[in-house]
Amino acid sequence: MANVGKRKAFPIEDKVQFIRKLQNGENQSAIYKEFPLSKSTVATIWKNRDCIISAYEKNINGCKRLRKAKKENVEEALFKWFTLQRSRNLPVTGAILQAKANEFAELFEEKSFVCSNGWLDRFKKRYNIRSGKVVGEAANVCSSDINH
Repeated sequence: MANVGKRKAFPIEDKVQFIRKLQNGENQSAIYKEFPLSKSTVATIWKNRDCIISAYEKNINGCKRLRKAKKENVEEALFKWFTLQRSRNLPVTGAILQAKANEFAELFEEKSFVCSNGWLDRFKKRYNIRSGKVVGEAANVCSSDINH
């Protein structure tokens, strides 16, 4: 007897693999025979392929479900700002991110936006942000090297 009613979420990497196979000419029936997927799951993955590939290319790994933010304009602006700060090797803490998110919400007139700790945690998870520490060459410079 099959496991009827059991749901299994697939990582984005697997979904991209399914999409690539379909793009290379394999038909959907071959996919759901090769993997334990229903016809409707394969069809849904194919229908959402642009969103899935976009998330994969943004390096949002480890996610199984793609959830959109309620205030996408605030989130996109914050991530662009964050990326710019990181490219300059500037440290970005959670408190700085929250303050900047509130600034963007005010700029976009998002009156119902609340940048809570929970929102910040989910934002970091969506964009695979692990730390606000400076990483790279600038972090490896010793103060004694600068004086000489």
